[in-house]
Amino acid sequence: MVNNYYIVQKREILQSFRGYPGCLPVTDIEYGTRSVMEETTEKIVHFSLVQVSEVANSNAVEKEGLKRCLEFLERAGRLASNSQVFNFD
Repeated sequence: MVNNYYIVQKREILQSFRGYPGCLPVTDIEYGTRSVMEETTEKIVHFSLVQVSEVANSNAVEKEGLKRCLEFLERAGRLASNSQVFNFD
C-alpha cells in the first residue's frame, strides 16, 4: 500500500519536473545519498543511496549518486542527453 502510494506520487512529481534538478547532498561515513528536488513544488523526484564500498573511495560517493539521479531523469525522458552533462570522467 505504501509502495503503491510512493510510486503514484513519484510519477506525478516526475510529470511536473521541469528545468535543472536541485540536488541535495547528504553524506555520512558508510553511505551517501543524492536527492533531486523539483524546485517549484519542492518535492523529491528521485534519490540515490550509494554505499562507499560500491565506489573507489568516499570522495566518489556523491558523484556516483548524482550520476545515478541524472541517468534516472534521462531514462524518464526528463533530461536531455548531453555529452557535457554526462561526462563523469
